[in-house]
Amino acid sequence: MSHDVITVTPDTSLKAAVQRLLERDISGLPVVDSTGRLVGVVTEADVMTKWAGGGRRHRALTLVAAHLTGHDPAWVRRASGLTAAEIMTSAVATARPDDDVRTAARVMLERNVKRLPVVDEDRRLAGIVSRQDLLHAFVRSDSTIEEEISRVLTDPTRSPETAHVWAVVRDGIVHLTGYADFPADVDAIIGATSKVDGVVAVHNQIVVRRPITVGAS
Repeated sequence: MSHDVITVTPDTSLKAAVQRLLERDISGLPVVDSTGRLVGVVTEADVMTKWAGGGRRHRALTLVAAHLTGHDPAWVRRASGLTAAEIMTSAVATARPDDDVRTAARVMLERNVKRLPVVDEDRRLAGIVSRQDLLHAFVRSDSTIEEEISRVLTDPTRSPETAHVWAVVRDGIVHLTGYADFPADVDAIIGATSKVDGVVAVHNQIVVRRPITVGAS
């Protein structure tokens, strides 16, 4: 995610918000209060839908650029005194700092958004994730992914200490081999491995040394 987030406050004027959208060539701006808490997002769609007439979404944010150059349409002139709080979307899809890439991607697809604010438990803005960020996560080299998985497999907080498992990564696909005591251990290892950024799939060949037998006491 990006920690250098361009934001506005609830009392930022529409004109100032649009200037930031244009200058940074972005489609949305998180709106934060005086404590840094996320209260909404102002998007290109918010601006165009509210004032472009009849609720229609015009693609041309460049129409608003005309306002900045003194050649603005009448609807832009009428909107010049409005603030971010009056046009923002309050029901904002967000991610948490510890969410994995797949969770963020799923939320973006479900909510049809291009950027996802990342907030902590107090809804303070910690960063923002874009679709471009997610794409970068999936082009990590196999060697980089393999190194991170090796650290996961030797971390007792994420992988059972009694397991002896190795990973080989090819084209983002993880091949796990080795031994674990119980099926639950294997599930834990697969779960931790699949959360590593860049992992496309996990192929499991771990041998369970103490399989659970149905009816055993």
